[in-house]
Amino acid sequence: MQPCERLTTRTLALCALLSGPLGCSASTSDDGGFGGPSGTSPSSGVTAAGTEETHGVSATGDGADADDTGEEGATSQNTTDAGETGSDSSTDSDSDTGDVEMPGDAYDCSPNTTVFDNELTVGNGGLGSIRQALDQASQQGWLDVKITVAAGHDEGTLEGSLGIFTNALVVSETPYGAHIDAINLSGGDVAQYVTFEGFDFGEASGIVIKMDGGQTTDQNVHHVTFRNNVIHDSGANDVVKINAGSNHITFERNILYAHSDDVMDLNSVQNVYVHDNIFFDIDGERSLLVIKDSTPIGSPDFYKSTRYAYVRRNVFLNWQGAGNSMMLYLGEDNDRDEYAVQVAVVENNLFVGNGDLTSGFAAPIGLRGVRDITIRNNTFNGAFANGRSWAFLAWAITDPQLLRTEDLYIYNNAWVANDGVGTARFSKSDSDLVGDFLLDHNLYWNGGLPIPQDDQGVINYTADAAALLMDPSLPDVPDQIPLPTWDAQAGAFGDGSSTICEAFERLVINYGQPAQGSAVIDGGVANVAQAAGDESTTNDVTDDIRGNARRGTPDVGSVELD
Repeated sequence: MQPCERLTTRTLALCALLSGPLGCSASTSDDGGFGGPSGTSPSSGVTAAGTEETHGVSATGDGADADDTGEEGATSQNTTDAGETGSDSSTDSDSDTGDVEMPGDAYDCSPNTTVFDNELTVGNGGLGSIRQALDQASQQGWLDVKITVAAGHDEGTLEGSLGIFTNALVVSETPYGAHIDAINLSGGDVAQYVTFEGFDFGEASGIVIKMDGGQTTDQNVHHVTFRNNVIHDSGANDVVKINAGSNHITFERNILYAHSDDVMDLNSVQNVYVHDNIFFDIDGERSLLVIKDSTPIGSPDFYKSTRYAYVRRNVFLNWQGAGNSMMLYLGEDNDRDEYAVQVAVVENNLFVGNGDLTSGFAAPIGLRGVRDITIRNNTFNGAFANGRSWAFLAWAITDPQLLRTEDLYIYNNAWVANDGVGTARFSKSDSDLVGDFLLDHNLYWNGGLPIPQDDQGVINYTADAAALLMDPSLPDVPDQIPLPTWDAQAGAFGDGSSTICEAFERLVINYGQPAQGSAVIDGGVANVAQAAGDESTTNDVTDDIRGNARRGTPDVGSVELD
């Protein structure tokens, strides 16, 4: 299928401009930053590949595990304003357009010294546990409270409702100095406007962080944030599982690793923000980050699909899973006649292809029965090759009930294999699996060898009218990379870093930073009209993976060079 087949009346007229380069964008108006491009700009030509109505399809993907829940962060940069004082979630997932809560500058990892009117301490002569502190704050009617946990405190498992607040900050006195085995919220438990910051989570007997919204309401678990934590080593199942009606959940500036299933599973949730994190495997089994809706048919399901998911400024590396899994998978387990994910943005991420990827790795990103997905300004660097795919789109099972993946907007990305690969395909994208898409202003480099294609696939680099086929001067990726595992005894990470911010910066510089004079400079597309709302506004990527501003015509990939 060609990029402009099956377009709506609103966008068909633009196809006459196909002799020019294609442009694309996702909305950043009242849809939470999602939606496909449908405007034109003098510099980018056609930007059409969407459907007339981008958010109106009711969707439910794959069976929502009964123990998934979500959380969202309300603040960044050591601030304490939760941003909102009540739930703003819609009760109609077909009409909710999402709210604009794009995370701001990356959190800087320094100790949080903000003073609250109401403060409690845990350990070192204070209260005996975080549970006692949360309960006391609730009993006192403190809606705004800071709970500081002394270094060396070990909470064990924190179970049951966390409380209803307007801004509750639970923070380790020193970054990663206090330990929590696990957080376990079951259906009916309540957590509202709570932030956990600076902890060492993990080595639990089961899931490390599990938050279940209860499936039938969006009022139980919302506005929950995990910031600047090390989250690792589940005894069984996923490391993080957020599901069942949870909403406004943020994971900001964490390190997440080691698992017996997925590292993070976000299932039947809305307004989720995953940014500035590091994801990696140690003897893993499946994907690093899964976003889906797998609620069983006939079960209560408040959200009919996961919507408004931001995956921004993360580093993914050291995949070690098996069995057709990916680093980022949108729509896993989806075998139903409903969309698993609608409206998501994946931008400014670095995917590092180190290690042995031959044991079942399908691709860095998998898309399966999803809709309105924008993938822009990401860098894919390394040996993403094993005969299944080269560097991008994975596969979808050809099930007669499975909706085709629709409305993909893929631009300003860099796919790089410096050593060159000889695999058979760039993507697994048969026409019965993929509908409308737009591929534009991406860079493709296979070490000077031809770019792999798939004769059966519809998404090949040849569909990109503004493709850059040149060396971007990215660093080579070795098989073995020092991993930032946390050593509590040494008080340092395995790569020598002392903070998550330092570990993040090392990875970006070592594997995502192009050399000066790189072909990525000013190679992207900008000033693209948004898909919905005010057509006079634009939807550019305004920053890069380190939060630095993009100026003028954006560079291709996750890093904007000076």
